[in-house]
Amino acid sequence: MNIDSVTNDKLEQFFDSLTPQAAIQLVQLIEQGRRAGKDDPMFDSIMVHARSVLREAGLNIDRLPSVKRRFCLPFEDLLVTGRQFEKYKGQINRSSIQPIWEWLHKSLLADEL
Repeated sequence: MNIDSVTNDKLEQFFDSLTPQAAIQLVQLIEQGRRAGKDDPMFDSIMVHARSVLREAGLNIDRLPSVKRRFCLPFEDLLVTGRQFEKYKGQINRSSIQPIWEWLHKSLLADEL
């Protein structure tokens, strides 16, 4: 989701006043919600700002892998990024993952995820 500039400015002002400890708690709450199946279009924007606060404070918090990332773990070493002019056996372009994931999500796992 693209947020408008006013919303983005408000988020920046909020995160400018946020302590690193509060940013950690916010990140943990969002990831906990995602694990419970909740998702909000604002989560990504909030996470970007929260991680910025943490980077500025010299802190790093380990991210929990998303379901899609965990799905890709068995073949992660086969994924390639960027435009390939030639196809090679044993390589999977990262851009092909999203359509496959959407099909899995809608067709097979709609009730599970």
